[in-house]
Amino acid sequence: MVEVIARRRFAHSGRRTIGEKFTVSPKAALELERKGLVEVVRDLDVPPVAVGAKSSASPADPVSPQTTAEPSRRGGRRKKAAE
Repeated sequence: MVEVIARRRFAHSGRRTIGEKFTVSPKAALELERKGLVEVVRDLDVPPVAVGAKSSASPADPVSPQTTAEPSRRGGRRKKAAE
């Protein structure tokens, strides 16, 4: 469910007045927001993240430096050394 605040007066499961907070489904919240009738306050399905709390997810591995083959000095194949 999503908590929203009405921006205008309208009828959705009863009369809604300006500034009224109520909950609707995510799909209904999206439609009402597209029409400019409500402002989404928060998604009640997603728990709030505590400030400063460590994530339970593992940290990402560092990226390995990309190695590239160096071209020959003159741009052609290397020749065998003459003896």
